[in-house]
Amino acid sequence: MIISKLIEVIFMFMLGMKEAFLSNNVELIGIIEHELRKKNIPYKVKTVNSGVLNRTTGTFVGRAGQSYNDLDIMYYIYSKPKYVSEIKFIANDCLNKTNY
Repeated sequence: MIISKLIEVIFMFMLGMKEAFLSNNVELIGIIEHELRKKNIPYKVKTVNSGVLNRTTGTFVGRAGQSYNDLDIMYYIYSKPKYVSEIKFIANDCLNKTNY
């Protein structure tokens, strides 16, 4: 698991991808993705589950009274540096329109 995460980070670095936006709200990420597709802006979404039910701790540990929480999942939007400012503008516009 750790090796696959490391490979993914190296792959993003080699492609020159930068983090443009992050959120724990799946609906907001969906709205932003829709806008990015409409404008043909290349991007990649990475999902990170930091909760007790993730693969590193196993599901058995999570069954000891821990509940699932939407805040455990973070969604990262990556893109090439030339698109980052435009993605930030689109994300800010979506935030203002949806009141998240």
